[in-house]
Amino acid sequence: MTHDLTEQERTELALSIINLLNYWKIEPVSQINLLGLPEKTKPRALKRYQGGTPLPEDHDTLHRAVSFLRIHESLLITYPHNKAMGKIWLTTPNRRFQDKTPLSVMLEQGMDGIQQVRSHLDCTENWI
Repeated sequence: MTHDLTEQERTELALSIINLLNYWKIEPVSQINLLGLPEKTKPRALKRYQGGTPLPEDHDTLHRAVSFLRIHESLLITYPHNKAMGKIWLTTPNRRFQDKTPLSVMLEQGMDGIQQVRSHLDCTENWI
C-alpha cells in the first residue's frame, strides 16, 4: 500500500503527519524517532516536510506515518466528543502497556510498539 504512493501523496502525507505530531505536542527529536528517520536527521529538517518536501520513499517511514493517521482516526472514534482526549490518552500510563504511556511504548519499541498501540485502539490485539 504505502510503497505505491506518488510524490504528491508523500508530500501531502508529510504535511499531515507533521501537523498531527505537532498537535499531539510531540517533541521534534521524538518525531524523528517515531517516523524512523535517520538518526542524523536534525529537528529543523521537519520544517521542510511542512513546506512541501515529500516523505522519503522508505517503506518503514511511510508505514509508520500511515499508522499514526490510523491511530489518530481511532482516537477520534474513541473520544468523539472531546478531540483533545487523544493527546491525553497518548501520555497517560496504561495498564495494557505495563503502566507505560502509549507514546513511550511507540518510542521505545519502534514499529512493534506502534502496531501494539494501533491494535489496542482497533480492538484487534487478541485476534489470530
